[in-house]
Amino acid sequence: MQPTIRVSGGLSIEFLPQAGPYSASAQLERRSGTVRSSDLANVAADVTFNRSLAILARGTYNRIDDVATGLPTQSSVSGLVGLALRPAGSDAFNALVYAEGFVALNDTDWGAKSGFDQLRSFVGAEVSLPGASTLEVGYLNQLINQSGGDRRINHVASVTLFFRH
Repeated sequence: MQPTIRVSGGLSIEFLPQAGPYSASAQLERRSGTVRSSDLANVAADVTFNRSLAILARGTYNRIDDVATGLPTQSSVSGLVGLALRPAGSDAFNALVYAEGFVALNDTDWGAKSGFDQLRSFVGAEVSLPGASTLEVGYLNQLINQSGGDRRINHVASVTLFFRH
């Protein structure tokens, strides 16, 4: 069996002004392999209006190429818009609401069609833990466009620990 050769590289930049009510970040990533390669571009921003309200936004482009043909096998874009509500006026507790849509840019050999792919909607809370870590708990609803025109809805109890040190 031949070993798989992979090369990966990335670049990211963040703009986090100490006195500004906003922040922004951008990320580029390239992964090269013997079977497929991928490109990822991600931009994100948030604007804080006051101690109790912030708007969040993120956009992502993803492309996967077949190395043998050089052709893209999958391309997609996604976008997220959300609200962070801080009823306590601090980061100790945040109420979160967001919607994230996904659009496939091309048809695939395995049957996925271009166009609307899925919509994720989340309602929950983020709680600060000791240090810089947080716990995000809530309800995630996924509306998924399946092949053949069928749609599936997933109801998810979501619990995520963001460990930061």
